[in-house]
Amino acid sequence: MPTYRYRAKDRAGKTVTGSLTAEDKHATARILRDKGLWPMEIELSGDSSPVRTKRTGAATATQGHPTTATRTRAWSAPGVPLKDLAVYFRQLAGAVHSGMPLSRCMEIMRDQSGGTLKKVSAEAADAVHHGHPLSVTFARHPRLFSPLILATLRAGEVGGRLDDALNRIAEMLERQYELNRKIKQQTFSAKFTLGIAVLICIVVKVVLSSISSEGAQIGRGFGNAIVPGAGGLVALYCLGVVIARLGTRSRLLDQVKLAFPLLGKVTRGMALARFSHGLAGLYRAGVPMAEALETAAQASGNQIFAEQIQSAIPAVQRGRRLVEALTPTGVLPPMALNMVRTGEESGNLDEMLDKVAEYAEAEAAMATHSLATAVGPLLILFVGVLVGMEVINFALSYAGALGAM
Repeated sequence: MPTYRYRAKDRAGKTVTGSLTAEDKHATARILRDKGLWPMEIELSGDSSPVRTKRTGAATATQGHPTTATRTRAWSAPGVPLKDLAVYFRQLAGAVHSGMPLSRCMEIMRDQSGGTLKKVSAEAADAVHHGHPLSVTFARHPRLFSPLILATLRAGEVGGRLDDALNRIAEMLERQYELNRKIKQQTFSAKFTLGIAVLICIVVKVVLSSISSEGAQIGRGFGNAIVPGAGGLVALYCLGVVIARLGTRSRLLDQVKLAFPLLGKVTRGMALARFSHGLAGLYRAGVPMAEALETAAQASGNQIFAEQIQSAIPAVQRGRRLVEALTPTGVLPPMALNMVRTGEESGNLDEMLDKVAEYAEAEAAMATHSLATAVGPLLILFVGVLVGMEVINFALSYAGALGAM
């Protein structure tokens, strides 16, 4: 059997080199994964043309023959509830952290999951067994795994800290679920009031129309404010659900998120936290800073934020310090820039980036609480305005009917 030279990363993110005898490059990659190593390059000993596992911030792929999973008919997994997806990633992170081979971890997830996640786990277990990255399989299901999840996963693969990346994904999904839950609680009374108001409008309109022609004239304008207003809110909610289910991302939508006062603070804080965690892991693993910035920027989950970060890459490639490259972008607040500067001067940049992420997460948590608290009263105020308009419309219709008698 031929001998292959390899370069891989261990669980600590350190680069490991060596050689081993195997049937082919897929078998070599499988053996390395079983040992807890992540292959970065596999080269046939004595051959001038290496076979590499290529990794960049934008894509992660393994060259070679297609696996059993890729030969099967292509399919796209539908979305699953946010809570179920968060539990899935939390369990997968625990399995990977235990030191088991990734293929075995995916087999465990296949056995204990159901429905869509079971089918995806089976496909991923087969792909990983043949030496392909986990992110390649997950990328085939955009409705289930968002671009943010995929970028964070790739950052963990490149940095050799897959368990940390999976934990961050689980925490992100848990925070999103908690925010959705809080907003539902805060807005329940307002939504209930709006529903009752719409029902009253419909009932009164029907009753007045059935009494007499004068009643029909009085009730003609009743509901002209509440019904369209409620319909607009329902349509906006349905649009948001469709966008979330389809995993659609757009630059305009990301820009709108940043523009809203409270929502923008939450979005920017979470994007900064994801970017900082990703950059810290990549830097710790020895990934070149320019490549680390590209991958970590994509892991931020916001295209506007990512573009601002990526604008600093040319300066880094010219040899500028990270803090000098990031300052003109205006992405990081002054406190975070000072922490980055301290990390560069002390040689503990990865630790300081983790501190920046913790600071950003704390700021985002406070903004999230404020957002969830503010949505309820704002919706109540909106309903109050609609009810007031209905009262005015009814009074005018009633006065007009009396004048016509």
